[in-house]
Amino acid sequence: MRVLGLLLGIGLQACAYARYEPTIPMRARSGDVELRLKFVRVGPAREFVFEAHSTAVHSIQRGWLTVGTRRPCTAGAEADEIVVDDNGATPGFLADGRHEVRVRFDGRTDDLSLDLVLDLELENGLCARTPVISQSIPLEAKKRPIVVGAMSLDGTDDLSGLRAILGGQVGGGGWLGPVLLTGQVGLGTSICSKAACGKDDNGNLKSGLAIPLAISAQVSFGQAMWNRLLSVGLLGARYSYVPFRLPRLDGDRWFAVHGFYGVIGWGFADRTKVPLVHAERTPLYEVAIPIGILVEPDAPAQRVAFAAGLDLRFLLPL
Repeated sequence: MRVLGLLLGIGLQACAYARYEPTIPMRARSGDVELRLKFVRVGPAREFVFEAHSTAVHSIQRGWLTVGTRRPCTAGAEADEIVVDDNGATPGFLADGRHEVRVRFDGRTDDLSLDLVLDLELENGLCARTPVISQSIPLEAKKRPIVVGAMSLDGTDDLSGLRAILGGQVGGGGWLGPVLLTGQVGLGTSICSKAACGKDDNGNLKSGLAIPLAISAQVSFGQAMWNRLLSVGLLGARYSYVPFRLPRLDGDRWFAVHGFYGVIGWGFADRTKVPLVHAERTPLYEVAIPIGILVEPDAPAQRVAFAAGLDLRFLLPL
């Protein structure tokens, strides 16, 4: 569980970043240099990645994030790093031909709610200017494979002695049209009822091993932005299969239950304000409430029981 907690922590930290692409090509030519915006990466740092085409050799000296009313290459937020083709030896060297140019600005800001341009100062006082944020051109979160990490708690009636399942899971998924499909597998604890297993020496309910597996399908039914908090509503269904062991009074025994749930969830993230399409595809934390039934087909008596729970998930696009 400690390892799972560490993985969750890494994933949640990574969720601070989001990648957006312009819905309409944004490009500009200054002299013999043409720049086309490929994507914007927003988080603890802001990063703008361009495809550059130059017909001559240039050296990029400095860069500024600024507004179009200022004189080019004179003021604004100065870039903390400019890299061409990930060449660490000569980070600002722009040969003739096509290249990838990455410009990074450290620190968060809300100024992405403005129309912004990027100025790149070249040698001999030349300046290349290109738009990067336009309120009339929304940015889009593209479909990408998703890594899922989760902690879950599911409670039920006394089904073969089972009262609850607590555990952590990892998995993956992606968006298929408007539907988010995910699959998860993990390890957990099956908590046994007092009547079936008794209590341990400390007076606590006894527990065993559980191996939860689940698949789910969800759709977004609305989104809103309050201050820096992006909220996305998610509604869907889930199927789970959980083999588990219980230390019953008549000896340790293995069981398996099938779960059928309706799920309502709230996805949220800390976001800089940008005009955004498909916000549900960005990295999200999700709080979900599954409500449904558990079925234990081999139970000698009660085979179906009501079940409900609480899930905490992070959804991290790669």
